[in-house]
Amino acid sequence: EKYVYQELYDSTLVVARQFADKNKFVLTGEYQASAGSQIRLNAMNVPRGSVVVMAGGVRLVENSDYTVDYSMGIVTITNQSIIDSGQSISVTLENQSLFSTQRKTLLGLDLNYRFNNDFNIGATIMHFSEKALTEKVNIGDEVINNTIWGLNFAYNTRFMWLTNLLNKIPTVNATQPSTLSVQGEFAQLVPHKQKSGSNKGSSYVDDFESTQTGIDLRSPYAWTLASTPYEGGNNALFPEAGLSNNVDYGKNRALLAWYYIDRMFTQRNSSLAPGYISSDLKQLSNPYVREVKVTEIFPDRDLGYGETDLVQTLNLSYYPTERGPYNLDAVNIDDQGALLYPEKRWGGIMRKMDNTNFEQANIEYVQFWMMNPFLDPENPNLEGGDLYLNFGEISEDILKDGLKSYENGIPFDGNNQFLTETVWGRVSQQNSLTYAFDNNASSRLVQDVGLDGLINAEEFNFSSYSNYLDQLRSKLSPAAIERMQGDQFSAFNDPAGDNYHFYRGRDYDEERLGILDRYKHYNGVEGNSLSPSDAPEPLYQSARTSPDVEDINQDNTLNEYERYFQYKVSIRPEDLVVGKNYITDKQVSLVRTRDGNDQTV
Repeated sequence: EKYVYQELYDSTLVVARQFADKNKFVLTGEYQASAGSQIRLNAMNVPRGSVVVMAGGVRLVENSDYTVDYSMGIVTITNQSIIDSGQSISVTLENQSLFSTQRKTLLGLDLNYRFNNDFNIGATIMHFSEKALTEKVNIGDEVINNTIWGLNFAYNTRFMWLTNLLNKIPTVNATQPSTLSVQGEFAQLVPHKQKSGSNKGSSYVDDFESTQTGIDLRSPYAWTLASTPYEGGNNALFPEAGLSNNVDYGKNRALLAWYYIDRMFTQRNSSLAPGYISSDLKQLSNPYVREVKVTEIFPDRDLGYGETDLVQTLNLSYYPTERGPYNLDAVNIDDQGALLYPEKRWGGIMRKMDNTNFEQANIEYVQFWMMNPFLDPENPNLEGGDLYLNFGEISEDILKDGLKSYENGIPFDGNNQFLTETVWGRVSQQNSLTYAFDNNASSRLVQDVGLDGLINAEEFNFSSYSNYLDQLRSKLSPAAIERMQGDQFSAFNDPAGDNYHFYRGRDYDEERLGILDRYKHYNGVEGNSLSPSDAPEPLYQSARTSPDVEDINQDNTLNEYERYFQYKVSIRPEDLVVGKNYITDKQVSLVRTRDGNDQTV
C-alpha cells in the first residue's frame, strides 16, 4: 500500500497527478550536445572580466578566441579551429542578474591611537545596508541593515628582571630580555530593521500570489450573440432550439446589450458628453450608470502606484419585452409591438475560451461580483429571473441552418454564384480561408451586412422578413405602426433587428437619449465595421475591424455540438442570500453619488 500508485492505472493522467503523496517519482538526467558558435549563459548583465572560457583544459583569450555580449549574456566563439576540433567547451561566470539593480551601502571608520611604542588602542565601526529589490521581501531573501562596532588594544613590554630571575636556575643562561604581550578585542553586531518594504522589518512567508491565475471575461468585445440554448427531452426551456432553417428558431430572443460605459459620460467636467447628460446628476447617480470604485468591493485593498481606483465592469442590460436580433415573432406580441410572456424569453451571449481543458488546466471556479440588480427605484422589477452559465461545446450556428455565415463571404464584385439562400438570408458556400474584409474602397458597405448576408434595404424584399412585416401590420394598432415607423430600430426600419449604432450620434443627442438607451443597439452586427469614409455621420466609430462570423473560436469550422455543463443562478431578491444559490460573499457599501446623496450598494 505504501508504494502502489493505483491511480496511474485506473484514472486519467490529470487525476493521478492530484495525489501529491504518490506523485514523487521523477526521471532526471544530463545531456551533452553540439551547438554552433554561440553559447547562451542564461544570465543578463554579466560582470565584465568574469567570464572564463576553457577548451580542452586550455583557457581561451577574450577578443581573440571568443567575444562576450555582457548585456545579453552570449559568448560567441570566433576561433573556427576550436569549433572544428570538437573539443568540449566550458564557460564559468559570475551571475549577478538579480543584484545588478540592487543598491548597497558600505560605510566604515577605523580609529587607532598609539600612546607609545608599547601601548596601542583602537576602535572600528562599520555599517552595511541593502535596498530591497521589490516592496515584497521573500523569506530567505531579507535585505541586510547591520552595524558592527568593536574595540581593541595591544600592550607590549620588555624587561630584564625576569631574565635575571631565570638565570638563577642552574643550567639556564638567558641573555635576551623577556617580553610580555597582551592583546584584547571586543566586537558587537547591531542589527537594524530594514528601511524599505511594505511592512518594514518583516518578510512574507507566503501571500499566495501565484496560487490563483484568472481568465478575465470582462471585455465586451470578446462576447458575441449566443445561439438558442439547446436542451434535450420534453421539458426543454426552448424547444425551438431543435429547429433548423426555420425562423421560429429565434422567436423567443429578447434584447440583450453588453458593454462598458465610456467615461466620457460619467467623468466630471467631460467636454465630450452632451450637456443634458452632464447636468443630469440624477442619471449619473443611477447605480447601473455610475462609476464603481475599488473600495466599494474591496474596502481594505491598497492600490499600487499608478493603479486606477475604478473597476472596469461588464454591463448587461436585458429588455425582456423588446425583440432581439433575428426574432421574427409576430404572434406573441401585443398591439404595441411588445413581446408577450417576457418570463419565457431569453437573451444570451457567448465567447470562446482559449483553454478548453478545464481539468488539465486546474480551472475550478467561475467567480464574479454582481451588483444587486434591484437597486433602481424607478424600475421596481422585483420578480427577477434566472442566470444560466453554460460551459462546454455550444453550437456556433447563431442563425441555425447548418451553414457557416461570415460577412466577408458576401462577394464585393456582385458575383453571387457561390451564395445560397436560407430562411435567414444569404450565405456563402465557399470555404473561408481568412476572416477579413475586401481591400477595395467601399467594400464594407457591401460586406458589413450582419449574419443574414442582407443589407438593410434588401431585407424588406426577402420573403421571411416581408412576411413578418405583413403579420405585424395586421397585429399592431395604427398608432403603434406610426410610432414604430418613426423609430429607426423598429421592425419597419430594420426588419432583421441587427443594425448597429455607435453610442454617440447627432440623432441620439436630438432625442436626448439616456446613457443606457444609447447602448441598446451597440451590439448590432450590420454596419459595425464601417470605415470613417463610409460612416453615416462624423461621430460614428466602428465597434470592430474584422467581419462578424458564426465561427466563434476561429477554427474555420462550424461547431454544431451541444455538449455542456449548465449552472443556474436565481436572480431574485429572496434568493440573493450568502450560503445558497452559489453565492459565497456579500459586500455592502455606502456610496456618495454625484447628486450628493448616500446610496447603499
